[in-house]
Amino acid sequence: MYVGEVKLDYSMDISGFFTDGNVLSSGIDVDEKVAKDYFKYRAGEITATTYYETFAEYYPFIPIVFRKGYVLTSNDIKLNLKEMPYSLYSGI
Repeated sequence: MYVGEVKLDYSMDISGFFTDGNVLSSGIDVDEKVAKDYFKYRAGEITATTYYETFAEYYPFIPIVFRKGYVLTSNDIKLNLKEMPYSLYSGI
């Protein structure tokens, strides 16, 4: 499991996650639909709702947003993870 933190600018631009060769895209297939659709969304070719549906289907990462003392996440995120015996992260 990788837990990481990335500070985004105020526009909340996540294009670095979907740009080939960017350190943020490590482990993310930038040729997948979720990456390509992000750039379509930024270009105005698809709506935010359409992109959200694609993102929710593929989940290249699980966003947890901290901003000005607020924490945002979604109860709709369902993970089917199997814990390893004696896992350091068991129960988190």
